[in-house]
Amino acid sequence: MNTEISNAAVPGAPTHCKECGSTELEWFSHVRILNAVQQGQLNTHDVGCVFVLGCIECSESLSIVKAEDVAGLLNAAPPAQGIDLGQVREAVEMAMEVPIKDRTQRQRLAGLLALIDSQPTLSNATPPQDLRTQLGEVR
Repeated sequence: MNTEISNAAVPGAPTHCKECGSTELEWFSHVRILNAVQQGQLNTHDVGCVFVLGCIECSESLSIVKAEDVAGLLNAAPPAQGIDLGQVREAVEMAMEVPIKDRTQRQRLAGLLALIDSQPTLSNATPPQDLRTQLGEVR
C-alpha cells in the first residue's frame, strides 16, 4: 500500500530505515483501541486511526502519525499536490470494520466513502474542500 505523498511531506519522517538502512519504506493505516473497552462495547472516543511508516525489508515501524495530524497535512497541502484517494478510502474502510455502536460515526464514514467514490479516479486529483473538511472531522 504505497502512497503518492513522499516522506518529505510528513515533518520528521525518516527517509531510510534505522535498523537495516533500506530506503524501501511504506505508509499504512491502522485503527487502534485507545483504552481498555472490550470489542463490541466501543464508542467513537474509544478508537483512533494512526498512520505508520514501516520498512518493507525488515518490518521496522519507523514513524507513527495520528490521523488528525494527517488531516492537518492534507488541509495545508498546496493545491497542486496530489492525494491518492484510494489510500484514503482504504483507511476509511478499515475504520468501518471496527465494531462501534455510534450510528452517527458510521453514517459519517459511509458518507465519506460515498464522497470519495464520487471523485475523479485520477490519483493526482486534488480533493475538493468538502472532502478535506470531512477528513478533518472523522478521526
